[in-house]
Amino acid sequence: MGHPAARPSPRRLTGTRRPGLTKEDFQIDWDNRTLACPNGITSPPWGRPWATGTPGCPSSSPRKACRECDDRVKCTGNVDGKGRHILLLPEPQQKIHSQVRKDQKTGNWQRHYAIRAGCEANASETVQTHGLRHCRYRGLTKTHVQHVLTAAASGM
Repeated sequence: MGHPAARPSPRRLTGTRRPGLTKEDFQIDWDNRTLACPNGITSPPWGRPWATGTPGCPSSSPRKACRECDDRVKCTGNVDGKGRHILLLPEPQQKIHSQVRKDQKTGNWQRHYAIRAGCEANASETVQTHGLRHCRYRGLTKTHVQHVLTAAASGM
């Protein structure tokens, strides 16, 4: 596997099919610092990362070109004439992120990740239901006893 799981696309989190294309539907030209939509509309070159210091490359499609595009609602999901805005990670991270998202769709990755998901669910239940992060006692011996009893109660 090599890399941890990338956060799933927002439309997967809601469980519904919302209009809009994902970042992966756009062609990134790292040399010219532009982004091209599936219909060939190219963004102006993006500048430096946000002034707040957030690492990333903001890219916006031209509003006029987006307004005139027949696929605007399918692309942006909005009806008020705004252009598409996409925030890209720095190039190395964006390439890894895109590759992991592709890998997540394969059966081999999903089978391998199912093992981790089961362990994560068990640990999460122990933390949320049995208060594993908050110890009621002081001292290493009493803390150890609480952790052993918590693990036994949760079925770990």
